[in-house]
Amino acid sequence: MGKISDALKWTRKALTLNPTDSNCLQLTTLLLSAQKQYTEALAVCDVAANEWPDDFGLCFVKAQLERVAIGSHKALRTSRVMLETWKAKYHEDVDEVRGSGLLDKVLWEKRELSQFELASLSGREPPRTSSPTQSSMALSSSRHDLAGDAQSVHISITPSVAKPRMAQAWSTQAEIWRLIAKCYLEMDKEKDAAMSLDEARLLDPLSPAGLCQNGFVWGG
Repeated sequence: MGKISDALKWTRKALTLNPTDSNCLQLTTLLLSAQKQYTEALAVCDVAANEWPDDFGLCFVKAQLERVAIGSHKALRTSRVMLETWKAKYHEDVDEVRGSGLLDKVLWEKRELSQFELASLSGREPPRTSSPTQSSMALSSSRHDLAGDAQSVHISITPSVAKPRMAQAWSTQAEIWRLIAKCYLEMDKEKDAAMSLDEARLLDPLSPAGLCQNGFVWGG
């Protein structure tokens, strides 16, 4: 405990010099939560999240703190914001279809995640808009029909450029769904938790964290 207090002194000094340093804010939040100072930790985390709304590391820390200090319903609200952020950040880079489409259905639903069952969305099909990547691929394909084999080479190369970036993106979205599943389990909503884990599995099927969490759901 003494070492944590010493560490907090240093991080607070660092924040006086640079109040918006994301690494320092995240470390300060973790140190405060280790001391069970959840209210102060959440306050620091809110500052950091407002400064870097697309920093998923900070958002995960915030949601975990909310689960402990406030309740799963609050963490679900942050999880939905994370899904919205994911969609906005990676929409242009999507070059393949993954998942069951649950992301779009959840975002199309205006209610909070805690206010409805995921199964109720199964028959709904929200309007889909093609991403710029998909639109450019369709345009390139049309040009290929007119211009010949040269455009074919362009089509085969373009989608692969985003794959390394998207590999991490799919993993991040899967982690969000696993967080949502954890919240649902704490609210005794096992069906919703199972659907969330299924979505995570479709996005990142070889994740050790996902396989382990599946064991908790189906074995518990």
